[in-house]
Amino acid sequence: MPDPTASHTRVSSLLEAALARGALAVGGVLLALAVAEAGYRVIDPFPYFPESEINRTEHGNLTEYHPLLGWRGVPGGRARFTTKNASVWLEHNAEGFRDVEPEERSPDKPAIVFLGDSFTWGYEVEFDELFVSLLRERREDFELFNRSPASRCPRSRNGTPRRNPSRAVRRRRARSASGC
Repeated sequence: MPDPTASHTRVSSLLEAALARGALAVGGVLLALAVAEAGYRVIDPFPYFPESEINRTEHGNLTEYHPLLGWRGVPGGRARFTTKNASVWLEHNAEGFRDVEPEERSPDKPAIVFLGDSFTWGYEVEFDELFVSLLRERREDFELFNRSPASRCPRSRNGTPRRNPSRAVRRRRARSASGC
């Protein structure tokens, strides 16, 4: 007749071994998560800036109101611009654009002028990472100009559209629906 205590000891030793393996697996997963978290905090590809550091002014005070043109870049303006996602150094050239200083045009090279929105202007991007700057490095046979303004809604200072004030209320409703 089989000994009942031997089968009981065998079941309990199997249970202990299974619990030990389970504890080891959970410990390994927790250790891997801790190492991943520490590595992510050291090499953070998407830094977070607290509310106290965020620049609440439009484009780091690099825009000014012009009665004819609306909002434009401040010529020669320089500022640190911080959002929740990035902190970048902004600098405008003498014409108020985020580009290299204008030089005398070469008649040998064709010119390409980039006009656009915040993507072309380089919102939350350092100057050397602007796509116009990267393209300028690769295509030296062209003269490239970034003439995109710092993106802003085309309104006057008081919030109404610059043109045709008789339709201001209707346009304001349409723009507020679009988020601009």
